[in-house]
Amino acid sequence: MASTTTAEVTGLGIAQDKDGKGMDALTHRRIIEGDWECEGIVRGLEATANPGKGMSWHVAEGVAVTRRGDADGMAVTYWPGGNVTGEEGGGEARTDFLWIRQLDAAQGDASNRVEVGISTGPDGTGAIDDISKYMPAGATCLGIVYVGEGQTQATDDDFSDGQQYAARRGVSSGLARGSHEWLNTTNYRKVRKGKSWTFSTASVTVETKYRCVLVMMTVSVWADDCETKDWMGSGYVELLLDGVVQQCFKFSCTPYVTETKTFFWTLDLAKGDHTVAARLWGSGTDLVSSVVTQYEAGSIPGQYMRVIDLGGIG
Repeated sequence: MASTTTAEVTGLGIAQDKDGKGMDALTHRRIIEGDWECEGIVRGLEATANPGKGMSWHVAEGVAVTRRGDADGMAVTYWPGGNVTGEEGGGEARTDFLWIRQLDAAQGDASNRVEVGISTGPDGTGAIDDISKYMPAGATCLGIVYVGEGQTQATDDDFSDGQQYAARRGVSSGLARGSHEWLNTTNYRKVRKGKSWTFSTASVTVETKYRCVLVMMTVSVWADDCETKDWMGSGYVELLLDGVVQQCFKFSCTPYVTETKTFFWTLDLAKGDHTVAARLWGSGTDLVSSVVTQYEAGSIPGQYMRVIDLGGIG
């Protein structure tokens, strides 16, 4: 006979047993956590200034995944839409934070309702390493609000992206999170033999333990200064992760006839911030030549890089 052990919990969709043991709120949150890699916005929750109503903002209807702490699991939180008002500007410009959180009376809150608020942040408008210390526990950021010196009226221009978006565990999320300089339309740039030019850079943020990304790269070039053979040249495209070359692709090309070359590679990214870059070289080895870039809307795509999230690993 097999040896077994049981826990005093039940699965989602299963009733408590006759002793009242089974699904409780914490177990429910831990099951939800199993479906999400990180907290953040699921849909909606866009913020817009309320004209003529001081520092008031309207937060649209929407859904977010919220987390109070690593041991508390996650909650899926619905906001029906409503207004929230921040503080007026003081003697110096500052950065405030708009957020949503799920209250829990069982953990000391006044109710079990959903709360949206604006927290007063630090003076100045520079980069902030950790915004969580300016928001209450369990809050998920919906955006950043810049408040000018003595400001009394909110405007949409004061609102900046800062939202975190929820990611389902293990699934592809399309374009990787971060900022992407993906298309470079520089025309007739000569990358000389043995020299390089970084034509695209992406800053990618991975919120989960590991993600696999697909990097797609394209260059549109023709050969110049051909040395080995007067009718043929070559070049290289390098893929870099955090400044380190991960893969190099050599290609051949002909003088004065633009050719578009496409390359792709996969990278496994650990949690954190990364920089992905694509670099074009003129060839200093056989076949030695420079390469010249070209772009023409609708027919010649120029230099291009996309970083696509393929999902979690393992």
